[in-house]
Amino acid sequence: KEGVLGRSGLAWHDVNQACMNTCEWNCYNYVAFLDACAQAGRWTKALQLLSTMPQNAIKSDTTTCNSVTRACKKTSQWEKTLRLFVVMSQSEVELDTVTFSAAITACEKDGEWEEALGFFRQMVQ
Repeated sequence: KEGVLGRSGLAWHDVNQACMNTCEWNCYNYVAFLDACAQAGRWTKALQLLSTMPQNAIKSDTTTCNSVTRACKKTSQWEKTLRLFVVMSQSEVELDTVTFSAAITACEKDGEWEEALGFFRQMVQ
């Protein structure tokens, strides 16, 4: 049963409830929540959650950043993806094939082929 929110909306809602009721944040429930945000296309929530990681003494990594990048990709937020790339580079978070693929797709969906080409060039270097 998909309900009112749809399949990905339910996933986000379920994980949201589970994480908000968790006493202790860790990298595993961050990844679960960020993945649910990505599935539901909730890029603003994903970015908000990513920004709370330091206050919970959890360092963002490639996996957590890729989840946020996927959420941005789903909703064609190429500018947010570009900003996340800068943050990842400054934080010395490794950019991998998943990161670049999500960025290229976000640019493509928004008709930003020059930006997509820039990401591709970075990827093959």
